[in-house]
Amino acid sequence: MGYRAMSEHIPRFTYPTKRTDPLVPPDVYAQAQREEPVCPITLATGDPAWFVARHEDVRTALSDRRFSREALFRPGAARAQVVEPDPDSMLTMDPPRHTRLRKLANRAFSPQRVERLRPYVEQVAADLLDAMEAGPPAGDLAEVYARPLALRVICRTLGVPFEDYDRFGAWSDRFMSLTKYPPEEINQASQDMREYFAQLIGLRRAEPGDDLISALVQIHDEEGEPSEAEIVGLGTLVLIAGHDTTVTVLCGGTATLLGNPDQLALLRANPALFPDAVEEVVRLNGPGGGTAIRITTSDVNLGGTVIPEGSAVLASVGTASRDPEVYPEPDRYLIQRENRTQVAFGHGPHFCIGAGLARVELAIGMRALFDRFPLLRLAVPPEQLRWKDFAALGDGKSFPSPGADRAMSAHPAGLRPAHPPAVAFFDVDETLISVNSMSGFLRHHVRASGRPLSVFDEAVRGLRALAQGGAPRADVARAYYRLYEGSDDRELAAQGRAWFAAELRSGALFLTESVAALREHRRRGDTVVLVSGSFAPCLDPIAEQVGADAVFCARPETVGGVHTGRLGAAMIGEEKAHAVRTLLRERGIPRGRCHAYGDHATDLEMLRAVGHPVVVGADPVLVRHAEAGEWRRLPGAPPR
Repeated sequence: MGYRAMSEHIPRFTYPTKRTDPLVPPDVYAQAQREEPVCPITLATGDPAWFVARHEDVRTALSDRRFSREALFRPGAARAQVVEPDPDSMLTMDPPRHTRLRKLANRAFSPQRVERLRPYVEQVAADLLDAMEAGPPAGDLAEVYARPLALRVICRTLGVPFEDYDRFGAWSDRFMSLTKYPPEEINQASQDMREYFAQLIGLRRAEPGDDLISALVQIHDEEGEPSEAEIVGLGTLVLIAGHDTTVTVLCGGTATLLGNPDQLALLRANPALFPDAVEEVVRLNGPGGGTAIRITTSDVNLGGTVIPEGSAVLASVGTASRDPEVYPEPDRYLIQRENRTQVAFGHGPHFCIGAGLARVELAIGMRALFDRFPLLRLAVPPEQLRWKDFAALGDGKSFPSPGADRAMSAHPAGLRPAHPPAVAFFDVDETLISVNSMSGFLRHHVRASGRPLSVFDEAVRGLRALAQGGAPRADVARAYYRLYEGSDDRELAAQGRAWFAAELRSGALFLTESVAALREHRRRGDTVVLVSGSFAPCLDPIAEQVGADAVFCARPETVGGVHTGRLGAAMIGEEKAHAVRTLLRERGIPRGRCHAYGDHATDLEMLRAVGHPVVVGADPVLVRHAEAGEWRRLPGAPPR
């Protein structure tokens, strides 16, 4: 079979083409999709290839057996990068060899194993966010969060010691580069990785664990396959692709959300949409498939263009993911997009084996980040984000992300400039609304769960007995959140929206003068923060209604999306004041530029933390301080 040099075709561009916008693919890709969706290009190695841009054609190229991966080893075949392809990697195999190895590897990425990893992913994310919280106010999100999160999870999956983190990062950068490093460095990194995994096979044979390498070694020793070379190839593929993709998408997705405040507000109102948010993030920021070229084993008519036998074909997953024939307004980020057809993880036999794990990592990683830092912002303009030089899977970006408050809610926001001129803090119950959200929501929750209201009455009696017995308010709060043990976080979010809608229909939910004050702060461009001992299911729809930028609230502990009944962080009394002071200190905002609104004696320290305290209602303790300090006063909630 001959390999044609395509001398009769003029290349449209060289792949990859450098981006001018860090969050948008080069214009030449979209232009090719419009004008010549199957077109000749030149690869970074100088080899000719065909660029496939339309969604339908990309799916064909990824699934039709006439587009071969094993043919890359035939004499004269094109290369996307200078490193020699690994003949024992699943990435360069065709069926049936690929099918055999994939079936073995699938065991490590089954839905059941992925779910067992969920608590570990949540704990790693929490630990990294703790470190971010204690660190500088701005940093590189890729290095302090996305990369260590992805590497720890993939190391746990493979059974690789995490202490070798630095080596993995260096190997990955070189192995995935198309143009940045000289050929000898890239080939050396590839060789070093293979040697590392060859040694790891011996270690896992002697000390097996609950991981992919141990499982494959056991199967090899019992059944004679896969070969040790195939285990090495699979380990290398999973380590590199498994962490590089997650870093790319997590960073790109965060930047995308920050650049789409309407969609961020939608998530803020309904955190249960995070899985949908991840799908849209993956579509726009997913792996680009830069090295995933194939060789045609016969002449192929693709979209009306005949690609000769022996030609290299680059199916551009990133361009296909923005095909306007499939995705209306393809460059817009729309969480509730109706068409969920996804090619970012591939299609056909080589569909990403770790897609399920990646989705879990991304959903947990993004939600935890915005939960902890609701005022998260870019520390530099979007155009100044740094991108890797022509990475193979995707242009993984690193971007600075400022630290934020140490007491955060499940309320992702942050729509104001990095240094707002002023902040207005509002307590919620009987300051902004006329009801007690915690009591009202508990009653709704009991009814929505199909239980009699006597359960609610008994719970209220127990909480009152604690309070009347002199228990600290924090202990009463802990007893309150124990009532939600075993509840699904998504169900609570849905119940919260239903509760809020019912309260809104009843009339007189919001205190008129308090809301007017809040709107005046918004009109002036102030950042508006709700501060409450309640939790996200109650507060998110309220925040959406009034247009708040963030919420500081109680954070009940969840594992795998289920409430444990334990209170992770309270937001009562001094905790409110601490959250306010921390935000002002880290943002460099003078307290004299800030307001705080409260109705209860436990709000006193929060009011004292700002230059302009406002008392709502007639609490005797607050009234005395208002009279002594000439604080502003607003009318409170009327009897209901």
